[in-house]
This record gives sequence, C-alpha cells and structure tokens, in this order.
Amino acid sequence: MSLGELVAEAGRALADARGLFGPAPADGAWSSTQQLTTGREGVAAAGQAAATSWEGGAAKTYGAANSGQLWALDHTVGADNATAPPVTAAGQAAASGGQVMGQVIDDTRTGVAAIAPTTGTPAGKQALITHLQAQLDRAKTLLRVSEQRSSELAALIARGSGGYGAAISPPMGGGMMQGGSMGGGIGGGGLLAPTLSAITALTRHPHHSGHHPQVFAASDPRIGDAAKIAVKAALTRLGCPYVWGHKGPDSFDCSGLTRWAYAQAGITLGDSTYAQINQGAPVAPGDVHAGDLIFPNAGHVMLAISPTEVVEAQQAGVPVKVSPMPASFIARRPTG
Repeated sequence: MSLGELVAEAGRALADARGLFGPAPADGAWSSTQQLTTGREGVAAAGQAAATSWEGGAAKTYGAANSGQLWALDHTVGADNATAPPVTAAGQAAASGGQVMGQVIDDTRTGVAAIAPTTGTPAGKQALITHLQAQLDRAKTLLRVSEQRSSELAALIARGSGGYGAAISPPMGGGMMQGGSMGGGIGGGGLLAPTLSAITALTRHPHHSGHHPQVFAASDPRIGDAAKIAVKAALTRLGCPYVWGHKGPDSFDCSGLTRWAYAQAGITLGDSTYAQINQGAPVAPGDVHAGDLIFPNAGHVMLAISPTEVVEAQQAGVPVKVSPMPASFIARRPTG
C-alpha cells in the first residue's frame, strides 16, 4: 500500500468513526410525565368522589384499589422525574464524542499537511505512519469509551423498565409513598439517577478540552495544581508544528513546549533542555507522574502526562504528539 493509499484509508476509517455519533437529545422531561400526572389527578378525583358517596364493602374495596393506583402512579412519575435529567445528560455526553472525533480528524489533517514535505525520505515516511497510527489510536480509545457508556446506559434502562413494572402494586402492608420519596419496589429513578449521572463521567475529551485518555487521575494527591495546569496546557498543543527555537504558542521545539506549558501555571523554566535538566527536584523513574520533565538525553525534553506516556515536540516534520515513556531517562519535577 502506498503512502497516499494509507492516508486515504485512515481518512475513511476516521470518517466512519465520526458517523457513529449522533446529535444530542433534546433537553427536558419525558413526554410521558405530564400524561401520567394528569392521569394521577383523575384517579385521585375518582377516589375522593367514591369516598364521599359510597358505603359498605364496595367502598372499602374500591378505596384500596384506588390507593394502589395512586401509589403506582406516584412512583412512576417520580421515576420519570429522577431519570430524565441524567439520561439527557448521558445522551449529550455521548453526542459530544462526535465533536471530539471531529477534532481528531482535524488534527490528522494538520499533521499530514505538516509532514507531507518530508515524505520523500525514510524518516518522513515513518513520521507520517507514526502520526496516522497515533490519531487512529485516539479514535479507537474514544470509541471504546462511547461503547462502554452506551452499554451501561442500555443496562440501566433495562433495569429501570423492571422498576416501573414493580410499581403496579404497593409494598406489603399497603404503604403509600410519602413526601415524594421513592421506596418500596420501585427500581427506576431512585437507583438509576446517581448511576446515570456517573455515566457522564465516562466522556473523555482528548486534545483541546485538555484531557487525554491516559492522563493522570485528577484526584491523585501527588500531582500539584501547577503540574495539572501544565499537562492540560501541553495537550491543547497536539498537532502544532515543531520549529527549532520556537517557544509557542502555535509552534514549538522540545524545551519550548515544556517552557510554555509551565508558564501557563506561573512557573518559569529555562529556555533550553540544558537549563531545564538542572531545574526542580530529581525524580526516580519509578516515581514519575504527570507534570514531570522527562529527559531521554540531555538534548531532548518531554512532559509526562502519566507514568507511561509523554507529550513532546520531537523533531522537524513531526507535530506535537503523545508518545510512550522512553525506556531510560532522567526525570525532574519543576517547583514554583
């Protein structure tokens, strides 16, 4: 396969991936909620009318049935009200994946255009292949996250439908719902709502949103605020061209990228790798985390975004990219 065919095939794959994402759902409550509420009002009115005009066993039997219907309707309306917002949010989060996939496509085009002039050399050809592979990996990760979210959402909706069915009769003892709470047999809103809200956290926004699928856990107490800011800033520069001596914001050399990223956190690094390798505190290879400066040699610096990955401005013809952690290196941790 020629390089042109490879680029075309990668483009088709990314376009197909983008087509898997649909538009965000409309905001608002379920269309059934108002109808159920209206029905509940009718049932309640019938019960009140029967209570004032009926007597004897028929009145007691109808009253018990009416109470059970009200119980079921209250729980179903409550489930609707509890699940509508998180389901809507989950759908919007899924739809936002399409925007991120669009950014992956844009980054792929930018990188191909930057590398194209060098593809007459073996190094340039390899750089193009590496770039395409990295973008396809980003797309694959995004699809995996979306697939996981969709599977969990489908399972929750299935469990929710079982919960609605459970609301056809009150719990043992004929207890009524009080204060709008959902108890008894309902398995819908009360159980679904918090879990559905958690599903939206599965969304990842590589590149301009400041996250990458393998980036640090924000709750990691070892990672300071400055390191988090620097990593997020560096990841917004993915796809920017390498230009020797440039320090950003739209083109960089290796030390220019790390210097610019930490400048966003208010920390000034030296303007060369030889200056930066003497800054901050030394870090043992086994203790590296996001925000550490990684020196595979004295002439090159990368920024760790996790214990296993770095973001770097590598060389001419290769845009800013995410790479695996090198096998051997010196690490330094910048300090304010």
